[in-house]
Amino acid sequence: MKNLKKKIKTVFTALFIAMANTSLVFADDNAITSSKPFQGLKKMLEDATTALLVIVPIAGVLLYIYFNARKGAADEMDHKVWDKRKNVLLISIVSAFIATAVINLIVSYVK
Repeated sequence: MKNLKKKIKTVFTALFIAMANTSLVFADDNAITSSKPFQGLKKMLEDATTALLVIVPIAGVLLYIYFNARKGAADEMDHKVWDKRKNVLLISIVSAFIATAVINLIVSYVK
């Protein structure tokens, strides 16, 4: 146990010394935001979020209809399972919209 404590102290001391000896380096913001890979990534995120806004409701409605059909054909014991699946589906749809909104918000701050 003492050996382990000694190793942990050594690691933390080494990390502290390494962090204390660092110097700050600042990059030119215009060089990064105007670079071709960054602009491509920004465009890709914008296109992906636009596609998600179209695909998520369509897939959600189709899956909801499928789950209702399966629930109607199921016996009483399986009704609870299909209700759970419908609830998970609705939560997933809302989560996808929130994630898309957050990604759009982040991308909109980059000029």
